[in-house]
Amino acid sequence: MVDPRTVASLLRARIDREPLWIETSGESMGASIPAGARVLIERVSRSPRLGEVWAFAEADGTIVAHRFAGTTKTGLVFAGDGNRHRDGPVSTEHLIGRVRELDVDGRRRPIRRWPTVVMIVRRTGSGARGIARRLATRRTPL
Repeated sequence: MVDPRTVASLLRARIDREPLWIETSGESMGASIPAGARVLIERVSRSPRLGEVWAFAEADGTIVAHRFAGTTKTGLVFAGDGNRHRDGPVSTEHLIGRVRELDVDGRRRPIRRWPTVVMIVRRTGSGARGIARRLATRRTPL
């Protein structure tokens, strides 16, 4: 088994020199990042923002690119767009960088951050009622 902190640290050092393209596998990101696409990971000197796609190393050293869904007392929470469940908590030591761009069959496009309202739906899992409940208790506008 590979230490995820080591994997993340080595990849961050590589990304410090220049952004890194990696090939994806799996369908956890749905149509946002199709299996076999390449993603460009860049180093960012800040914490993830809600709705951004970030690469991180899982406990077994596997590199994952999922969307940031929030924080808990035990770490950062990410989820694949095509997954029903969130990933387990991720330590900041396991973060590699933000996914900036996607290449599918030679066609490149930026990876967009999901708007706050979409993330509310994903977090509550209850559609319109969840949005209405969250907006009713929200103190600041979207």
